[in-house]
Amino acid sequence: MPIVEIKASLPIEPRTMSRMISEMRNLGGKTLNCPPGNIWVLFQQFQSEFHFGGIALPEDTSARLPTAIVSVRANEGRTSKEKENFVLEIERAIALGLSIPASKIWIHYQEMKPQDIWMNGAFGH
Repeated sequence: MPIVEIKASLPIEPRTMSRMISEMRNLGGKTLNCPPGNIWVLFQQFQSEFHFGGIALPEDTSARLPTAIVSVRANEGRTSKEKENFVLEIERAIALGLSIPASKIWIHYQEMKPQDIWMNGAFGH
């Protein structure tokens, strides 16, 4: 079950967010060969002045900062190609949904071991 957490400094209309999340779940599910319902997506908007611990950055520096920071946690065992394709679909959906270039999206993909996951009252899911 992949969990995709998106933190972005841009506001997004609820209808656009719903469409973006639906696209991530549907295309991501096809990429990983799993039901879309197995992909959880969380979105949080942050104010750009809170970038990097609330330190006000010079204008020229902020232009180089990511607009969206994404963390993906997924069960281990997928091939490099599956992970790459999944991340590319997530990146594409976010770029379209937020109307930003892919270069403004930073993504970290992390694998989870089943023995480190607790769900439904038990480990190993």
